[in-house]
Amino acid sequence: MGYIRDSYVQYFYRKSDKRKLQPIINRGYFARVHLIKKLIRAFCTLYAPNHQPTQTEKIKVQVVALGAGFDTTFWNMLEEYKATHDIYFVETDFEDVVAKKSRVIGANSHLHDVMTNATFEKGKPVHKLVNC
Repeated sequence: MGYIRDSYVQYFYRKSDKRKLQPIINRGYFARVHLIKKLIRAFCTLYAPNHQPTQTEKIKVQVVALGAGFDTTFWNMLEEYKATHDIYFVETDFEDVVAKKSRVIGANSHLHDVMTNATFEKGKPVHKLVNC
């Protein structure tokens, strides 16, 4: 599509998966992604506007994504906020979607390394996929 900058989406979609969507769907997708990013930025700054976190004292953020699909928000949040925030991310979706996303993450060293190098509060995992 080319109008959203996301360096992680390439790992979840192959060029052969690309469908030709109607322009109104593309605009709707763009608007949704833009709004979610804007809300996350507002959420991440809401509770500590004057707080200057240190490496040992970061702002804790927990996100639960319902029907997450192959969303890449987790990786984008880590990229943007890992220096200032401890992020705990839970994604839920149908079993087949969660299984496929888990396989993609496991098969891709870059996605997997980003997840394993990030921690949330005393080494706890930062990302969890849950079947619904």
